[in-house]
Amino acid sequence: MDGIYFLVAFLASVLGKICGMGGGVMIKPVLDACHTASVAAINFYSGCTVLGMSCWSVGKAAWRRDNLLDFRVSVPLAAGAALGGLLGKEIYCQLASLYTDAEVIGGVQALFLF
Repeated sequence: MDGIYFLVAFLASVLGKICGMGGGVMIKPVLDACHTASVAAINFYSGCTVLGMSCWSVGKAAWRRDNLLDFRVSVPLAAGAALGGLLGKEIYCQLASLYTDAEVIGGVQALFLF
C-alpha cells in the first residue's frame, strides 16, 4: 500500500505543479476511491504531501534568492489559508457529528473538493 500512496502523492504533486494547483485536491479523491485507508488517514496523507510540496517550493525560491516571494502578498495569503483550514476542519467536525458513517463524510468532502 505504501507504494500506491507514494505513487499517487508523486503524480498528484507533478500534475499539481504543471496545472498550478495543489496536489491535495487530486490525492484525496483518488485515495478515497481506492478504499485503502480511513478518511482521517487520507486527510493526513494529503496534508503532509501538500505541506512537503509547499516547503520545497518556498525553500527552492529562497535558495535561489528569487524575488518572487512578495511578503506583502504571501503573508496575508498564508494567514487566510490557515484560517480557511481551521474553518474547514470545524465544518468537517460538525458534519462528522451528524453522521456515524465515515464514508458518507468522505463522500461529502470529496464532493466539496470536486
